[in-house]
Amino acid sequence: MDEERLRQERRSWVNIHNWMLDQAGHDDDNDEPLTPRGDDDLRRAIEESNRTLAVEQSRDTDADLARAIQLSEEEEASQKATLTGPDSLFDEP
Repeated sequence: MDEERLRQERRSWVNIHNWMLDQAGHDDDNDEPLTPRGDDDLRRAIEESNRTLAVEQSRDTDADLARAIQLSEEEEASQKATLTGPDSLFDEP
């Protein structure tokens, strides 16, 4: 194909693409933007989903925090046992 033919096809594609984008957001009868039906239901569903997600994340965070505290306490107990045990480096002879 020659360069002129390629340019024409590109312009044609761009024009069709722009037209389709323009038409996708309008009703053919009155040329006003389309509004999705059920916006209130969708909004409520999204809000409920966000609340559920927040609760689940809070539970996960609480469980992670409890596990971290437990591991920290176990490590502290282990260190105390090592320092005060029979083979301790700090025992007096």
